[in-house]
Amino acid sequence: MTAPTGGFYSAEEADSEGEEGKFYLWTLQEIQHVLSADLADFATKIFDIRAEGNYYETHKGLNGKNILHLAVPLDQMANNTDLTLDQVRAKLDRVSQLLFLEREKRVHPY
Repeated sequence: MTAPTGGFYSAEEADSEGEEGKFYLWTLQEIQHVLSADLADFATKIFDIRAEGNYYETHKGLNGKNILHLAVPLDQMANNTDLTLDQVRAKLDRVSQLLFLEREKRVHPY
């Protein structure tokens, strides 16, 4: 699995338990269950988490599942809230840590 230029190729399966992306996707309810109300509100804004989902599946449409991605630049998030940039970074770190710990309980993809 070595590239001609010296790098390495690798891949990880996206589906687990027979469902595409299950390990990586989140519902709004899962976010609200794992995080405090304040952190869940922060996460929904910075990651664009929606009840209908932000993950569009071909032939299925929106399915209530969300791909976590930085939808708002950190400085813009600070400007939109009463938080400093350092506070936004600290909240993002806390949210990421808590969600990572919860995701580790899921069945990992191959």
